[in-house]
Amino acid sequence: ALQFDGLAGLFSTSGMPAERRARIANEVRAVIAVPAIAAQIAATGQIVSPGSPAEFAASIDEQRAKFAVIAKALGIQAKQ
Repeated sequence: ALQFDGLAGLFSTSGMPAERRARIANEVRAVIAVPAIAAQIAATGQIVSPGSPAEFAASIDEQRAKFAVIAKALGIQAKQ
């Protein structure tokens, strides 16, 4: 069985200062910790799982690696 979790998060330019990225991440975590907001997100079928920017990036890298293995096994290549 093939299973992947969808990821939702915020992206920025690669040059964003680390302190700004951390501040935004902290503010997002504070907002989604509000029970009414967490409930609204959960009502859409999403699982609220706040993490750090590094954890989000690692999750994206993990999914890319999984897709690359599957694509290779199926002979799928990117359109040139």
